[in-house]
Amino acid sequence: MPSYLLILETEEPLDTPLGETDHLAIQAVDPINIEPRHTAVGLWSVDTAGVTDEQAQAIEQFAQAKAKTKIYVSDEHYGHEDLALAPGPLHNTSYTENTGELSLEGEDAGYYLMVGSSDVHYQNISVPDALYDYWSRVDGFEAQVDDAEPRIIAEDVVVQSPTDAEHFDDLFVVVGGYDLEDDDTEIDLQNLPIELTEKGIKHLPTCQHADLSGDDTDDRYSGGEAAAVNTNASFSLSYSIPNEHIGFAVREGVWAGGTHTFRVEFDGTEIVEWSLSENTEPQWADYSSLVASNYSGDFDGGGVVFQETSSDGDSDYVIDDVVVYDQRFHDIANFSSEVHEPGGYFNYPREYAPIELETGAIDAGSHVDSGKLTVSMSGMSRDQRIQISFDGETWLPADGSENNTTSIAVANDNVATTTVQGRVRLSPHEPDGLQDATPRYGYAGQDVTDWILKVDLSSLGVIEDDRFEDNDLANLQELHSRGDYRFTLIPSEDGPIQVRSYQRGTWELEADWHAIDRDRNVTTENYWNAVTIKGPRDEETGERPVTTRGDADEIDRVNERLEYTDIRNDLETEADRATVATQKLLEAVDQAEITGTIEAAPTLILPGPRYYVDTWDAWVDLEELRYSDQFGGGNALLDFDSRAMLVDRLGSTQRDLTREKR
Repeated sequence: MPSYLLILETEEPLDTPLGETDHLAIQAVDPINIEPRHTAVGLWSVDTAGVTDEQAQAIEQFAQAKAKTKIYVSDEHYGHEDLALAPGPLHNTSYTENTGELSLEGEDAGYYLMVGSSDVHYQNISVPDALYDYWSRVDGFEAQVDDAEPRIIAEDVVVQSPTDAEHFDDLFVVVGGYDLEDDDTEIDLQNLPIELTEKGIKHLPTCQHADLSGDDTDDRYSGGEAAAVNTNASFSLSYSIPNEHIGFAVREGVWAGGTHTFRVEFDGTEIVEWSLSENTEPQWADYSSLVASNYSGDFDGGGVVFQETSSDGDSDYVIDDVVVYDQRFHDIANFSSEVHEPGGYFNYPREYAPIELETGAIDAGSHVDSGKLTVSMSGMSRDQRIQISFDGETWLPADGSENNTTSIAVANDNVATTTVQGRVRLSPHEPDGLQDATPRYGYAGQDVTDWILKVDLSSLGVIEDDRFEDNDLANLQELHSRGDYRFTLIPSEDGPIQVRSYQRGTWELEADWHAIDRDRNVTTENYWNAVTIKGPRDEETGERPVTTRGDADEIDRVNERLEYTDIRNDLETEADRATVATQKLLEAVDQAEITGTIEAAPTLILPGPRYYVDTWDAWVDLEELRYSDQFGGGNALLDFDSRAMLVDRLGSTQRDLTREKR
């Protein structure tokens, strides 16, 4: 028959009627009740008899000092002595003077979590990493945090698939390096070489050539010809180049000595009048700074006039090529200085320039395990690429496979996130090969006509952005619930309080108990392996947005898809519906487990881990242990019924198959 010993300890000695001491030993008699709990505070109560007034007063002093209480259970039959709980405080005593009976009550070490507090802000962190960090902040505790064992809960979930201009307009938030959602950004789509249409993204030219021809011939000219001064050129762009980025360059030809005075007019504004002497080699002259100094407004098209006002030379001032370009995408230092062959054409500047577009981050509602991006676009070239990011900073793939492709698949190996975003770099290309015209390269852009971003989702708990500012117990309970984790305090004599955090069902222990009675339950009433959440009805189409999450492993296990549908008018966003669907799925798949209780001879085992019950031929989670020894009739009630705990943690699911919440 078990016997019980309580040791009360204080950090400093107390001056008691029994003398000055920092510990007391109490031999307990029945009844005794011990209830260790996982992810909560364990409780205990004992009675003892034959206590004198002096002893009672001493014990009361220890209670006032919240003495740490160690409860030892000795069993001669089984030949062992166990520490029943992780030692916590004695907080209540009741003494009956005439009988000498004394009752004591207290808690295990979980109590210390209730009286400590923290204010912690977590962003983009997995639940196990957050738990490891949080436990490290709690004084007096030493925790082992197990890695998560996530499972895929949804595959090929489409998170981005625009079908019209409005959707494309909403989709991309960074274009050409400009954050269009930043209030400080003065640039909008009207100032960028991109057009969003009902069919997708249209790539616009960033450079226009006026390849002039005339009576002046030279194999060094584009096409072998150039035009004399007193000529005009017209330009028409598909977007407006901001004033400070307008580029304007002229390739001057060859002329003999003498002085030529002429004026240049840009879109109706005279930007210069000057004199030039002999020129022996064709070369580019950059007029951009003159435009910036004299021309006001953005530029989306207009005429350019070159007019000679006087000349004393023997030949004409001639112009080979006139270019208007966007200086954000072209550098005159990279313009071709020579034609590709005598009487040939310039390779550069290209009419189109590479430009990158990034989508905003899409919240998928659950941890993103991997992503797949597929696009439909015109042409391939060396500069084209598509990539995915899980954190907005690192873009994948980055090994070359992102180039010249319309489809990528990327695993998320390092980022704890529920968000994903994609980007595409459009590039100039030559659909018909190098052309016999200026420019030979980059005379066509790339248009996107379809964009589908899919993700696989896992059950890994993720904290995207949240603050925890309650007592340590409440904070830890909330953190554990985010990833289907729990913690168990492990009894130890001295030193830091030992604790282990683990996902439910992953920590398996062996234990011996002498069963007196068993009660087993198997029910699938609330079991589902797929959950669909329908949002509020669209006023125009009358249709409800649908978000579905399924557990592929469970579907394979039972060889049938069993789906639960819930109509939620309060969940307007995909992210909100996904969060609820994932939560309910985790709850629903648990409902197929064997549950029940076992009444056993007095035994102490840790609540929380999973134990093998041979008569049930199943591993089951021990949710609660209620140890009781009263008047020689002791027992331990082992409660393996997980549903009550799930209701507490996730909210009740006892509702109709389909319901509507208003």
